[in-house]
Amino acid sequence: MSKMMKPVSSWRNILIKGAVFWVTVVLVDFGFVFFFGPQIWSYAAYLFGSDIKTTLVILLFIEGGFLFAFGAVWASGSMETVFQGSNLKTNPYYREDDWKQRREQTRGQNVTGQILMLAGGPLLMASFVLLFI
Repeated sequence: MSKMMKPVSSWRNILIKGAVFWVTVVLVDFGFVFFFGPQIWSYAAYLFGSDIKTTLVILLFIEGGFLFAFGAVWASGSMETVFQGSNLKTNPYYREDDWKQRREQTRGQNVTGQILMLAGGPLLMASFVLLFI
């Protein structure tokens, strides 16, 4: 029974960490635009727009795209280390216990990639929603 509960609590923790990270990024972006908006508009209005909404949408889009892409690359790289050489007939030097241990060692890397993707995806969606409102 406890083995069945562990993945649920693990996903719950990942979702909570992703949501906290997302809220933190959005609040920092609001603060950044509020306090430094006029300076951004005077020096880089061609890139970040000239009002609060446009600047916020562009920041959310850039950060969301970067976080989602970086999280996907991070997660795929750590998944590759888990699944590399899983066929024991072609790679007889690794036992099944070695692969279980390796999977546990890369669990933290997988979680980091998932958190980055769970924060980046909603940032991209929020930028599109703000763009069309």
